[in-house]
Amino acid sequence: MAEGPATWASRATALRPELSADPSRAMLTTWNDDPWAGESYSALTVAVADGDDDLLAAPLGRVHFAGEHTAGAWAGLMEGALRSGARAASEVLDHAVP
Repeated sequence: MAEGPATWASRATALRPELSADPSRAMLTTWNDDPWAGESYSALTVAVADGDDDLLAAPLGRVHFAGEHTAGAWAGLMEGALRSGARAASEVLDHAVP
């Protein structure tokens, strides 16, 4: 934290050199410093039943849900948030009225 975002920003840029990135504009925050973060993520319990993942991600009419909590095996992770966003966007596009 004391060194700022330079290290992780340069490493992230090195992972995807084909993307246009400006590491000098990176910002580093923590949940404790960010009033919008809410400091929360989901965690599965022993009471989770088969099919619960599908229920959390299932659309309700025209409302489609995204968030790491809807990402099955990826729940609780940033990867889950990204995957669920892509899934929900795809569902919306698939059900869009021409």
